[in-house]
Parts: sequence; C-alpha cells; structure tokens
Amino acid sequence: MRKFLPAIALTLFAAIGIAVAQTPLPSVPWGPFVFPVPPGLALHVSNNTALRGVSTASLTGILIRDGVTTAGDAPPLAYKASGSACTLNAGVGDSGSQVASLDNKCWLAVFPSSGVDITQFGAKGDNLTDNTTAYLAAVAAADVNQVSKVVIPAGKFKFSTAATYTIPTALHCITIQGQGQDLTELTWPNATDGLIFNYLDTSNCVRIRDMTISTASVAGGDGVTLTMANGAGCGATPCAFGAQSDFINVAFRDAAGYSLGGTKYWANAINVQGVQYINFDNLYVQGPWTTGAHVSLGTGVLLNGGTASIIPVVYNFKGCNFNAVGVGIAIDAFVQGVTVLSSNFVGGQYGVKVLATGTAVNEINVTGSQFNVGLGGVFAVAGAAITNLTSTNSLYLVPNGAFGIDVHGVIQTSIIGNQLIGIDAGFTGGGINIQNTSSKGLITQNLLSALTSGIILDTLVTDFVVKDNHYTSVTTKTDNNGAANVNSVERSTPILGWSWTPTDGSGAGLVFTGASGLANLANNDTFGSFLLTYPVTVNGADAKIASFPTAVINTPVGLSPSVCYITNAVSPPVLVVPISNTTTATLFNFSTGAPYTNAALSTFSLACSFRYST
Repeated sequence: MRKFLPAIALTLFAAIGIAVAQTPLPSVPWGPFVFPVPPGLALHVSNNTALRGVSTASLTGILIRDGVTTAGDAPPLAYKASGSACTLNAGVGDSGSQVASLDNKCWLAVFPSSGVDITQFGAKGDNLTDNTTAYLAAVAAADVNQVSKVVIPAGKFKFSTAATYTIPTALHCITIQGQGQDLTELTWPNATDGLIFNYLDTSNCVRIRDMTISTASVAGGDGVTLTMANGAGCGATPCAFGAQSDFINVAFRDAAGYSLGGTKYWANAINVQGVQYINFDNLYVQGPWTTGAHVSLGTGVLLNGGTASIIPVVYNFKGCNFNAVGVGIAIDAFVQGVTVLSSNFVGGQYGVKVLATGTAVNEINVTGSQFNVGLGGVFAVAGAAITNLTSTNSLYLVPNGAFGIDVHGVIQTSIIGNQLIGIDAGFTGGGINIQNTSSKGLITQNLLSALTSGIILDTLVTDFVVKDNHYTSVTTKTDNNGAANVNSVERSTPILGWSWTPTDGSGAGLVFTGASGLANLANNDTFGSFLLTYPVTVNGADAKIASFPTAVINTPVGLSPSVCYITNAVSPPVLVVPISNTTTATLFNFSTGAPYTNAALSTFSLACSFRYST
C-alpha cells in the first residue's frame, strides 16, 4: 500500500491550495510520513495568501510561490521552511524574503543568483503603486542573502519619497539592474530626492544600470546621492585602491518624457559626496529644454569636494550626454582625476565647471567631446585652483558672449588640437580665455574661427607657449597681457607680402601721400616696411604712425626699434618704436633720443623698416 501514498498526499496538497508542477525538488513529508515527490514534480502555491496558509510542519524542503497578490504578478520564487518566526516586522515578514507561515514560523525565500526582483516584494510598474517599501525590502534582502543584485523589470515604478539605503558592511557592493533606458523607469512625482546610498568606506560600491530615473517636480531634489561616511577615505594621499561604482545606460529626465518645453528636472541628477572611483558610461541627463536658449537650471553630476585629509579621486565619463542642464559636470575642492571622453554638452550654461570653492582640483582631462553651451565649455570660476588641465581634439561651438575654454588659476595646461568656432551672427566672445594667476601652459594646433578674440592671456598669466594655431575670421587672434610668457603669440602659417596702409597716429589728422606698406607674419614676429611723405604741417604733437597690421606684444620684450631714412633731406635717421598692446609706433630722433614732432617732419619722405613681436 505504501506505493499509493504519494497519490494520496498530492490530493491532500491540492485540498489546501498546493499545486504540483514540473520542477525537480526533494521529497515532501506529510504528517508522520515522508512522501518522495516523483522526479520532475514540485509543489506550488499561487500567492502570499496561500503561502501563509501552509504550515512549515507540513513541509520540509522547497515550496514555490507563483506570485505575490496573484499568480504571475512576479516571477516564481522558491521558499524553504524555518523553524523559527520571521525576524522582520514583528514576525510578519516583508512579503518577499520572509513570509509568515500558518504555524507562526517563517517561509524564507531562496533567491536565484541572477538577483532579487522587486516585484517579488509587491512592487508594480503601473505608475500608481508606491514602491518605496518594496524596493527597500528588496535591497535589504539582496544584502542579507548575499545576492548583491536587485532586478527591476520593465515598467514605470512610482516612489512617494526618497529611498535611502545604508550599506551595512564593508567589502560589500549592490547592483540595481533595470532592463534598459525608458524600459525601466523609477519616478518621483513629489519634490523629493530619489535613491540615496550611504557608504561605510571605500570598499563599498553601488552600480546602477539600464534604467531611467525621472521627476515630476521643478528642481526635484537629487536623483541619486552617493555619500561616504564622515571620516572615511584614504587620507591626504589619494587612494590607490577602492571598489568601483558605476552608472551605465542611465537616463535622468522629466517624468513626462523628452518633449521640448518640459519644465521638470532634477536639481542634481547625481550628487557625489566623497565617494570615489566611479565610471559614468552612456549617462543621459535632460533638463528643461527651451528653444533658442541656454538654460541655467540643474546640474548633471555634482562632484562635491573633499578635504586636505580626504581626497576623492577617479571619475570617468564616457559617451555621456548633458542636454539643457545648467551645469553638466560640477567639480568642487580637492577632487582629482576627472576624465571626460566622447561626451556632449548642449543647451546649458556650462559643460565642465570648476566651482569658486574648487581649490586644489587636480587632473581634468577632456578628450573628443563637444560643447554648445551658453557661457563656457570648460569653465573655472574666479577663486578656483586647478593643476593639470587638458583639452584635446574637442569641438567648442561658442555662442554670443561666451568662451569655449575660460579658466582661472590653472597650472600646467595643455590645450591641443581643438576646434573653437563662433556660431552666432554679430559674435562677441572668444575661444580661449586664461585668467588670474595661471602658469605653465601650452596652447597649440587649435583651429579658431569666427571669433572676436582667439586666445586671451590675462595680465597675471605667466610661462605660456602659444604656437601653431590656425585662425579664420578672428578679429584679435591673440591678446597677450602677461609679462612673462614665452612665444605667447604666433601665426600658425606664415603670411608674406601682406599689404597695409600707414596712417597718422598722432591725433593731428594728417594725411600722408604715397603711403604704402608690406608686412610678413611668421611665428611670433611681424616685420616689413613702409613708405610715406608728410604734408606741410606746423603741428607740434609727437609723430606717430598707426594702422600697423598686427597688435604689438604687451611686454617690453620684442619691442625692437627699427630705422627710417629720410629720402628728401639731410637729417638724422628716424627710429620706429612700437607701442605695447597697440598697432601704433612713435618716431624718435636717432641722435637726441627724443620723439620727433609732426612739424619737424613736415614734407619729409620716409622709407622705413620695422620688426616687433605680436
């Protein structure tokens, strides 16, 4: 008769809501007997209500729940019986990892290695259900069960408040895995932060992948916040190790979608507070896009500053897009090792911005990226201090009133092989503006086009080399105001035989006859000759010649006096002495060293040469 007991047991299981399915599981006890389940068969319950109706005393081994509220509303999940009550929520459990049994014990979930699915805790992607509790329960369960991955399926999952998770142990990481941008969407309809992760130390990490994180509020808090515990870090020497966090294929935007004229945005899509070693790969941040305007609202990624004793390092951006965001990437004090590769910044005010509080910032590298922003592609506010700034092979489309690269207080700068192009009619702005106490820089092989100013070096800028750049339709190619720059202004391609016409620069309004000139521009030098004849005049102003073809360098170095000969009278030679930062030269008496007056040169014909640095 024993061989008939399995059939009797299966009939009894059906009577209490336990079904049988094709899954290989161990033998099942019933009462005083243990009945082996035939190979390929398993015991199933439809939902949590049915699971709570089963006593752990009736089954040892595995039971499968087919849904949370109804069968099929979540992936099937295996459970095993516990000999004690549930530890969560006063013995009730969390409806996912722990479910109370009929005999006041607990059914414990056995999660697959592929991760913990939040729908197994009652989450629904219907944009109606509040999923905050289910999400936090899933994250906690992933940690306790050492799965370390939370899976969020396709759907729009609403959250009513910020979801904060503190990583409980060192040497622990958590992955939040969606199914793709806009397939999986986490949305916050209220003005609140989104996901918050608190790190214990540098051994923790968070990996967020393949989803959209949206807000229905104006400046709706921070989309994701990563916070390092106070005092945790590597000290004054940057960390040589650390667990790596990442954001891969993640979008931040208005909950209404991508439509033009949307008004909702995150204050900071990602707020990083002391956490380091983060990769941002194919990150997308959308702000409140407005036609024909560069918006000043919101920040894509805020890298908050460290201290002299805690230095956050290594932030890699690859293939990221920041659209209509006030600041794409904001960098604060002591941050080191920011690399931006093949990324786009469009429609905001700043691309990569070092804040006014950004002292001791080190190693910013921008390569192969594109900028079309309102004020500065790479921008450092007055008060910032940067060491090692590099921009290579990037495109800066510069609107009215902006600069492509505009930085203060930078030491050791390389700006090589970029294109900086003015894009507005009647353009007023420039390509590269180096300000404040910047030093030790190389600006070379850049293409600058349709700009008012190509390259500006401030008065306190020292030891910069500017060479081999190409200028097209640039009003002032290089404005060098620093007194200690090496080869600071140049012409990338020599220009020979440039015709120009000398004019009166004394203010007397004299009109020369036979005035003509030729100039040659090579490297940092302008040199050539001119001819002219003074009119009859008794004007006593110092004689000056204007309209030289290029501006004179703003430093005594390179102001070489040149000689003029008077061809129609016997008189001492004339010295042509350029005036710094102008296109004018004064004519001096070679013998006395005093300036000639206009009257002293009345009716004289001059044949002059000149040479000066530009």
